[in-house]
Amino acid sequence: MDYENTKIKGDEAELAVLGYLKHRGYVVSLPFGENAPYDLVVESPVRHCLYRVQVRWGRWKKGALGLSLLRNSKNYRKTLDRKRIDIFAIWDGQDAYFVPSADTLSCQAEFSLRGHSAMNGQIKGIHMASAYKDA
Repeated sequence: MDYENTKIKGDEAELAVLGYLKHRGYVVSLPFGENAPYDLVVESPVRHCLYRVQVRWGRWKKGALGLSLLRNSKNYRKTLDRKRIDIFAIWDGQDAYFVPSADTLSCQAEFSLRGHSAMNGQIKGIHMASAYKDA
């Protein structure tokens, strides 16, 4: 893993999601420093509630958009603390998808959004990307 390239992609995803949310009327704040488990604090323009948002760069692979639930660095790899994250924002380079942290609790390392229905007709355990597209 090229740490610098991953860091740059993460920064790009944060900026894209920040712009996406600002354009839709959300108030967006950035936590000071690098120690918070979330990247943005977002206030809803309708509910006026604050949400802790962890932004992740997602990649489409075989019709699914993957959300890594692991924090990687040069020296370690560990599961994100989902009790301190309200929403995951996944940026795929073009669109943003917003996944409540509670939806990921049954997963260990990765949560997937499907771009299309399963070919075998499976419905249970399938998370359609379209359901998570708008903030």
